[in-house]
Amino acid sequence: MARSQSRQSEVENQPVEAPEADEKLAQVMGNLGGDPTVRKTTRGTPVVNFSVAVNDRNDPNAKPEWHQVVMFGKVAEEAAKSLRKGSSVLVKGEIRVKTYEQDGEVKQSTEVAAKSLSVFEKDGPTRTFEVGAPRTSQSQGVER
Repeated sequence: MARSQSRQSEVENQPVEAPEADEKLAQVMGNLGGDPTVRKTTRGTPVVNFSVAVNDRNDPNAKPEWHQVVMFGKVAEEAAKSLRKGSSVLVKGEIRVKTYEQDGEVKQSTEVAAKSLSVFEKDGPTRTFEVGAPRTSQSQGVER
């Protein structure tokens, strides 16, 4: 299939763009391990960081896998208002590798740069936030 071609999603029956061959896409579904942290870059861009625990449904005794997530922009600030420790979320984004030095040793860590975040509420609609997308009606339970 050519890169620019789209295909039908089997789940939603919607056209989906085929990813570029070199994209490092990630989809993580789990629960927040703590409240998100919100800060701004020196240029004033909002940055939200949080961690997501993913449990193995086949092994209830297994320790959760932890994934670090970062989200940028005003939509990230809005999303942070809906997030708290224990929130059930679905994060879609790109895997990024960060290199840093600690105690004279070069180390690496990975994080998911969120492009889409869905927050599942127990008593309300699912709220979805998408980086770079225009805002839509909140009456649909979707905020972009």
